[in-house]
Amino acid sequence: MASKRRNMFQKNKTQETTENDPRVRASMKDRWNKVKDACKCETHKNCECCVGHEFKIPIVGSYNFKVCTMVGVNPDAKTVNFKVKLGPIKVYEKDVSYVKMDEVCKKFEKYKHLEFCMRMTVTENENNGLRGCVTLQANIMDIFNKPLYFPCLNFKNNKLTMDTNMDDYQDDGVRINLKALWKKFKGLFSKDKKQ
Repeated sequence: MASKRRNMFQKNKTQETTENDPRVRASMKDRWNKVKDACKCETHKNCECCVGHEFKIPIVGSYNFKVCTMVGVNPDAKTVNFKVKLGPIKVYEKDVSYVKMDEVCKKFEKYKHLEFCMRMTVTENENNGLRGCVTLQANIMDIFNKPLYFPCLNFKNNKLTMDTNMDDYQDDGVRINLKALWKKFKGLFSKDKKQ
């Protein structure tokens, strides 16, 4: 029992030191630089981020698994187009007005307690043009959520570009919705469940 407590204390101490360790922050920056390198703006109105991984299956061979997210802007219609592709298969596509931008969420039938939401904040002014920042968030059971921030897109002088500086990025960690957690906990002991 004492050894378990000692191990827990050592883990907590390790977590505290790694949060302030500049090497850990540098590795986070390196990871985001890899994400940034995976993103390219091919045309003046479309940007694409692709992540690939090769799986080797014995006897069968290898398979290259590639996921791409594409963002395009149509300034005349004031819309942003989102596409997600899994290899050659188009999984998701939606045109959204950036004037009245809202959060887009998708649940998957196989994983009923998992939901992915994409939020884009858009600002527009004469000096900087149109700027959009995308946040992807995974929600588990409406209690736990983890936001992932992507480089911001800028549209000025009929050209779409992506931020190259990710120094402002902060990892928020996993957030917990205590109100939803309490509701689920109370639901375990409700009278309707016992009957």
